[in-house]
Amino acid sequence: MNKNTTTVIDENRYYDEAKKIFYPLTGIRPLTTGYMDLANQPPMKLDTPKKLLVILDLNGTLFYSSGQHYKTRSYIKRPYFVPLLLFLYANCRVMIWSSATRQRVNGMLTGGGFTGVEKIDRVWNREHLQLRSKDLYRKVLTLKDLEFVWSAIEAERAEANPEQLLEGGKYEFRYDQTNTVLIDDSSHKTQLQPHNCMIVPDFDSTRVQCGDDQELLKVIHYLSDLLYQDNVSAYMRTSPFNTNSAFYLSQEFHTKAAVWTNTPKNLKAMERKRERKKVALEKARAAKSAENTMAQKHKWTQEERKSARRVREVEMARKTEMTRKTEMSTVARIGEVAGLHLESPTAILPTSSDWTVPDWSQQLGFEDINKDGEKGSEKGRSFSGNGGCRTDHVAGTPTE
Repeated sequence: MNKNTTTVIDENRYYDEAKKIFYPLTGIRPLTTGYMDLANQPPMKLDTPKKLLVILDLNGTLFYSSGQHYKTRSYIKRPYFVPLLLFLYANCRVMIWSSATRQRVNGMLTGGGFTGVEKIDRVWNREHLQLRSKDLYRKVLTLKDLEFVWSAIEAERAEANPEQLLEGGKYEFRYDQTNTVLIDDSSHKTQLQPHNCMIVPDFDSTRVQCGDDQELLKVIHYLSDLLYQDNVSAYMRTSPFNTNSAFYLSQEFHTKAAVWTNTPKNLKAMERKRERKKVALEKARAAKSAENTMAQKHKWTQEERKSARRVREVEMARKTEMTRKTEMSTVARIGEVAGLHLESPTAILPTSSDWTVPDWSQQLGFEDINKDGEKGSEKGRSFSGNGGCRTDHVAGTPTE
């Protein structure tokens, strides 16, 4: 039984004298026996996740509010506010229950930039705490009794259309302590169902200035485990949410957090970034390939030029050799016809500087011998090296 259990109705008695917080005039009821009996059961893990009812507090849990007057008040969202909501919308039934006034709650929802308000099952404020009229307007301990929530949903379910009770319908599930989680920054408000509450540190000005608050990521991780619990209150009794757990400093947690923080907007941005990177990489590869192709082509051109030059050189050498042999053969025949004995044909090559055109008319005279052995004087013909002209050995005059 809770040590703060009391039925006192003295309106001047403080719950927290230092903070000037009064006891509620309705008193504080004791924990129900049935609640503790169910919470004391051993936790059991499910093979598939189930849908939870998650109840969110606003000020101090999801928002930091600055300014005293509602017209000048501003709201700052806690880091990872959007990833938490996206996780909740995908896996849970979500409602809001704030101890603030209706006006202030509406201010946080509109001025704070609350995402997906239309997906919220219901929004409760101070009026739903079932306080006495006097307690509505003074600083008093507020208790969020989950029995009020379960009773309200069950009453709606009793009057719902049959289709809404089917799988996927709004009232498919009944909600109780086995599938309900309250997230708040005050353990005093949650003392009537202590094993259904996640207490997060107050999002105050200090945490706002630090800018490194990760409490909502821790909440996502813990809720991920609760989705697979048959009895939420039994699990939270044996393994309560501990924001100071060493696990939240591990690499495993940060790896999971990286996935949770990939909101659709971030995912699209990341996809665009990956696409740009992919295009840039393809361009770089294409440019590199073109560069290699040009370099290879240039290399082949140089080799082809060298090869062609070698072919030309070999061809020129072959032609030069053929010309040389032809000239040597011609000189040898001329010498044979002229009766000269040349020791070295190369000594009188036409290309040699020692080559001189002989005076055939003075040095040579010969007769052709016919087949019958008779001598007959005919014109002896030979070719000189002066332009390929034919020389008449009798007349001594060249002819074409």
